[in-house]
Amino acid sequence: PEEEYKYECKRTHSFFARLEFAIAETRPTGSILERVHQSRDKAREVRGAAEALAKKGDYPDAIKELNSSTNVLLQAIRMSGIYVPG
Repeated sequence: PEEEYKYECKRTHSFFARLEFAIAETRPTGSILERVHQSRDKAREVRGAAEALAKKGDYPDAIKELNSSTNVLLQAIRMSGIYVPG
């Protein structure tokens, strides 16, 4: 579980980078940009919760939280105007 957690950390980090790229490429404005930023902030909070769980050794729940964070980021990327299949 610890190795899977580390993998999911890297995966989530890459989605944060993808979101920043999406914002730079599509340049959403107004309420869309605000919603994208709110989603990004929510994903950061969820990732923080995952890190706290991992510090306690609760890797299975930490992985679930990271997956939730990644899903929020995926939605934000789509909201910004970039199509992501899946």
